[in-house]
Amino acid sequence: MTTRERGARGAAELTGRSRAIQRVVEQVRHLAATRSTVLVEGGPGTGKALAARSIHDHGPRADEAFITFDASAFPAAMLERELFGSDEPGDENAGRLERADRGTLYLAGIEALKNEGRKSE
Repeated sequence: MTTRERGARGAAELTGRSRAIQRVVEQVRHLAATRSTVLVEGGPGTGKALAARSIHDHGPRADEAFITFDASAFPAAMLERELFGSDEPGDENAGRLERADRGTLYLAGIEALKNEGRKSE
């Protein structure tokens, strides 16, 4: 039997027959029913974004924004502006955190940040 979960917009789909994917689908259902912060971990290509989108689409935030931010796609100098926005005159851009307000902010590539905030000793 195949398990298939479709998001409210048809965007997120989890499929599979293994016990492992069945457990993931069960966890997604459980997490989607909450407003909790969720950490989705896994190696490259394991479906982290798909799981996050499915949690969003099946939960109380489904009608709100789903914003993706891939930290590895931006130079260190731009990370703060991308996340928090800018309120400089003539450049009032909302950051990803503000745009995701009441919705979901999916952070990817955060391993690229691990040394950005540290000062050299």
